This record gives sequence, C-alpha cells and structure tokens, in this order.
Amino acid sequence: MLTKQQLHGMKEDPLTNDVLIPLLRAKGYKDVLKHHGGVGELGKDIVCWIADELGDRMNIAVVGKAVPITGAIGIATDVAGQIMQSFGASFRDKRTGAEQYVAKCYVITNKEITKDARPAIQSIISNLTRSVLANIRYIDGDELWDWYQQYLAEQPLWQKLAEINQELDTIDPYHRPEARLTNEGIQLTTVEKYPGASAENPIHNKIEVCVSSRHRRGTDPSKRYGPIFGNWSSSEDPHVICPRPRNSGIYQKEFTRDHQGWFFCSGTCA
Repeated sequence: MLTKQQLHGMKEDPLTNDVLIPLLRAKGYKDVLKHHGGVGELGKDIVCWIADELGDRMNIAVVGKAVPITGAIGIATDVAGQIMQSFGASFRDKRTGAEQYVAKCYVITNKEITKDARPAIQSIISNLTRSVLANIRYIDGDELWDWYQQYLAEQPLWQKLAEINQELDTIDPYHRPEARLTNEGIQLTTVEKYPGASAENPIHNKIEVCVSSRHRRGTDPSKRYGPIFGNWSSSEDPHVICPRPRNSGIYQKEFTRDHQGWFFCSGTCA
C-alpha cells in the first residue's frame, strides 16, 4: 500500500501502470488500456469506457501527468493540446477493432492543480463547444489520494480482482466475465462487450478453479467456493475432471448463460 507522499512522488509511467489503470478498473471502468507512446497516442494516455445512464458506451480518455498543472504557458499548452487531440481524434478498440470517439476527458495528476490552471487551459481550448468543455474533469493529487484510499486501500484484493478481470476479458470476443466484490462476497457475472452479443452468441464455456489440495478427492467444494460463482445447480452428466497439478486441485464447471443468468452443472475435486 502506498503512502500519500509516495503517491505524490511517483513518476508518470509507474503512476499510470501501478495506480491509474488498476484504480480505474477497481472503479468499474471497462477495457482500461494504456494508450501512451508513439505518434498514435493523439493525446490519450489511457482509454476506457463506462456505461451511461441509458446503458450506452461512453468512452473516456485520461491525460495523466506527474507534474503540477499550472497556468504557466508550457504546461497549460501541453495539457490543452492533449485534451483537443483526445476529443478530436478517434481511436481503435484494441479488442474489437471498432473506431471509437471520446465523450469525456479526465486530466489527472498526482500533484497540484493551481487556481490559474483551468482558466489558462480553457482559454486555449475555447474553440471547443460548451458540451465538450463540460465533459472535461480535473483530478488533482489530493482527490487522487482519496480515490486510492477508497478503491485501492485493500490493494492485494483489488489488485488481484483487477488482474483476474483482465485475464477473464480475453476468454471470449463477445462477452466479458467479471469478478466483483459485493457485500455477499466475490461474485462472477458476465456482460456483453457490445449490445446484442448475447443474442448473437450465447455463452457456453468452461470454468476451471484451482482449489486447495486440502479438499478431499471426490468432494464437492461448492459450499466453500459457491459464492464465487453464484447459484449452483446439479447435472447428471458432470464434466470430466482434468488432472490435478501439484499442490492444488482443479474444480471444473460447465456453464451457459441466457437473459435469466448463470446455469451450472455439477463438479468434483480431482
């Protein structure tokens, strides 16, 4: 876990990789990817998206800085240029290849944003429409620290969930399984990667879960691990259990999903 002083002292690359990306994932943003480096960056250090109040995709560009943002001509011009590029240039979704446009821009620094910074930046980007200007959000080091404490204070757990979700995202091009921490424990759900994906490509996949080797062979660990996957149902034709690796067992569940939720067959410890 970082201290506030350590957060404020981070350089841009570790700030982006070790704080901003895990933080955005923990806050529920989707497809959080580093977009930094090279001529194709076009102002965006990170791209991601979140569903709006109607359930539609809203793309976010993050301009990340590890320096104070002030009204000085150099930094103000730099930030303003990245904001204009973020809104003005589309980007390719790395997973679907679809062309995407930014709806909101977050300017985030782990240091101070002075009072004269926003007016100086706004004067440079004044040619943008009011609706675009209203969708620029500034987050300074103090607010970033508040986010960090709220979402990443239990860093090992949140970081592990973020890593799990990143791996789950590669399973299927149409759906995204997600591990979430709720008041009832860890739950696995799935969401469409684009509207109508479930109708076009219903899910039928297999989950393999490594469980402790302390579980006896042939026992059903669903009582212990069931909360991870939600409601369990039985089947007379359970999937064949694969060989057990060293120090752990493999617990397999076949599942399908429709609009009503998850449906599982039974399984046992190998």
